[in-house]
Amino acid sequence: MWYFLACVGAAILWDVLEAPYLIFNWNFPPFNLFYKLQSGMQGKAALPWGIVTQVVTVALVIYFLRYIPV
Repeated sequence: MWYFLACVGAAILWDVLEAPYLIFNWNFPPFNLFYKLQSGMQGKAALPWGIVTQVVTVALVIYFLRYIPV
């Protein structure tokens, strides 16, 4: 259970750190630095590539969960 919670916390950490910049428009360090780092790492994919990559990712996860013996 602790491992799961640690993974969830790590997954949303950047979003939580970026939230004051987006919600309250706090454009000063460290909040603007978190925003610049995250927006620099996450590029915007033009249509249809963003949707295509999500569909392929979900399909691969379903395939591995259903057909790969554990």
